[in-house]
Amino acid sequence: DIERTAVRDNLAGVSDRKKTRIRWYGNEIKASRVVCEKKIKNGRLGRKERVDLGLIEFDALENQSDQHIIFVPKLDSVQARSNELALLEPTVIVQYEREYFNLSMGLRLTVDQSIKIFNVYPEQNVFTHSRKPSNETVVEFKCSVQQKELLGEIIASFPFSARRHSKYMA
Repeated sequence: DIERTAVRDNLAGVSDRKKTRIRWYGNEIKASRVVCEKKIKNGRLGRKERVDLGLIEFDALENQSDQHIIFVPKLDSVQARSNELALLEPTVIVQYEREYFNLSMGLRLTVDQSIKIFNVYPEQNVFTHSRKPSNETVVEFKCSVQQKELLGEIIASFPFSARRHSKYMA
């Protein structure tokens, strides 16, 4: 939202919070299947509500300093699909490469690398790099609520500590 509630809540450490994001996969230039995703956190547990927005045309945003171009869903097309989205404005684009792993006992793991973050100014049809590409790797375990204790035991056995991380706040 315009008040940047999700950002403020994250920085303040609010444990029950929501974030709305628009997701698409791949490097499609013409049209791609786009999803509106609401990420809902209750403490350390999270869930997602997804709405398929269908195929949406993309706009080219240009970085005026180096003429680099990225493609993003047309804002008016996204907003036209939902009253809630009409109140939102894009602020950041995060690109990354993700690998998925299915572990035993129904546990899952994702590994995100090559993370790039861009500030977005859709009214001017431009973006800027908000920082240099990250060489961080983000590893995230995913499990059902019933497996929370099992996952906690597994993570406690690692020789490093778990910490909060948000690619959107980096």
